[in-house]
Order: sequence, then C-alpha cells, then structure tokens
Amino acid sequence: MPVSLPGWEQLVGWQGRAPELPDWPLLNWPAQPAVQRWRRHIPQWVEDTLLRLPRSHQLKLLYLSARYPQMLELLEKMPVLAWRIAASGMDEQTLRTLFPKPRTFINASVGWPAERAALRFLQRLRLRRMDEEMIAQVETCLNEPNTLHRSVELPRINSMALTLAANFPDLVATPLHHSLARQPCRPEQCRQMHALIEDALKLAKWLDKDITPIQNARFLVEIEDLYSQWLAEAMEKGINWTRKNTDLAKIGETPSDWHQLSERELDESIAVSAHAFFIEHSEGARLFRHAQHPIVVALMPDGTLVARTSHNRLPTPEQQACIALFKAKLMQTNG
Repeated sequence: MPVSLPGWEQLVGWQGRAPELPDWPLLNWPAQPAVQRWRRHIPQWVEDTLLRLPRSHQLKLLYLSARYPQMLELLEKMPVLAWRIAASGMDEQTLRTLFPKPRTFINASVGWPAERAALRFLQRLRLRRMDEEMIAQVETCLNEPNTLHRSVELPRINSMALTLAANFPDLVATPLHHSLARQPCRPEQCRQMHALIEDALKLAKWLDKDITPIQNARFLVEIEDLYSQWLAEAMEKGINWTRKNTDLAKIGETPSDWHQLSERELDESIAVSAHAFFIEHSEGARLFRHAQHPIVVALMPDGTLVARTSHNRLPTPEQQACIALFKAKLMQTNG
C-alpha cells in the first residue's frame, strides 16, 4: 500500500516528535517517478555523500542532517562520524545536548577516542564507497593508538591505506603506506593488496625471514618480487611441507570439474598458482584444482577457503561464483 515519507523540504526545521522512518536505502532505489519526486529537493552534495556511506540508517541520517545544522556540517567534514551517530540510536534529547559539545566529546559519545588525532583521521578519510566492513576497519584504526597516531601522518587515507592500517599494524606509516595513500584505488585492488601482503608475511614467518624488506618497499610490485623470490627459495631448498595423508574414504565424491590434489600434485599446484599452498596444507587444508582453469583452492578445517589463480591472483568474480558453487556441492556431498 502507499507509504508517505516526509521530503527534504519538510524535514528542514522539523518540529515535534521525530517521524517514523523505515530503514530503506531510497537513494539507491531505481529512479521511478515517486522516488524521483521525493529526492529532487535533496541537495546534490548531500545525496552524493549519502550514496558513499553504508545503506543502513540512510533515512535517519537524512533526517538528522536536515534537522540539525551541526549534523549537516559533520556530514560534509566527517561523514563516517555522521553515519555512526545515526547508527547509534541516540534519542532527540541526547542529540540536542550533544551537538553543542566539542567534536572530541561527540566522538567519545559513539565509543571512539576523544582525541584530536581521531578527528584528523576522520577528516583525512577519502573513500569512494563505504560498507560495514570499511566502517569496522575505521574503528580498528581509531581504537589502536599506535595505528591511529601514525596514520594521521598521511596526507589522505584512501581505501587501500585504510585496509593496510587496519590489517597490518607493522606496516603503518611505511613508504608503502604513503605510496598507497596517493594512488587511486578500487575494491578489487584492495582485496588483491590485502591478500598479497598477508601471503608475503605468512611466507616470511614460515621461512623465518626478516620483514624489513617488506617494510622498506615503496610499491606493491616490490612485495610481489619478494614473495616470488622467497617462494622460489623455498621450492629450491625442498622444505618439508609437513604433508598429511588424506583418507579418501572420508572425502566423498567431489564435483566432476574439480579434483582433490594428491601429495604428488602439491608441488604442481604451487607452480600453477605461484602460491605457497604448502602453508595451508600444513594447517590441515584439503587442496583442490579445477579441471580446466588454473584455480587452486585450499579448504581449511574451519570451512574457510583460500583460492588463487595463476600469478597468485585472487579469482575473478565469475571464478568466485564457480568456487562458491563447488564449496556448496562439496559440503552437501560430505553432509
């Protein structure tokens, strides 16, 4: 049935009890006539900013931005903090007493550090799109003092710089971190960067290598070169992979386009993927390879997957769908 929602021009200066707003991402909906009419009075920069934030609490954030000038200013200067306030569920009375306070106090009200460094961190964020995972990365950085204070040395914090800071505290403020902060980035680049650095650090630990070369690297290609060198060194030395025999009777039938790798095929899978699958294998993973495509998958004991194609790359979205189907069939087969 038809639903009536107040538009931007009605929300500005709203008096009385707050309207009941559903948690609908109306700004992300198709541009149908009714939706278009509702959106047309929203300032373009407000709509653009909201579209960069997570879809949840969208209407609540829109209402608060129209209702309170302080919230509108936060949306412009520190949109992540504005979204966090909308997500906190604070009532109107609390908000009215909160907004005149210093921003460090506002930061503390949502569980973030009451420090100017935290505000500088939020102001330096330059994220094209933010989802719940990226908000969690922001919180990780804010709540780790060393990461927070060293990250604000960067002129800006894009998604790659944020991902590195949240996941690899030993690499914060390194030449690589500064380099990533200056580069344009896309979500797929972030995922590939995260996987590469994680792989390099795991291999360094396996080989008992000093990670200083990683900390001194300026570009991801240098990390790739280090990883390739270390992998070649491991293979040349014939390191004991701590192989584990697999009881085929307990595996069941796998989908026909995948086959489980034997001990003899472990080295071949490493050569095909350029990934140190001996690390996952030593942790009890079962390794599978696609019959036609150069995809190798390690199914970890906890059910998570580590998948790589050639040159140690993450699978494409199409390949990820193929892997997800494989996992579903495998889990169904093994009950």
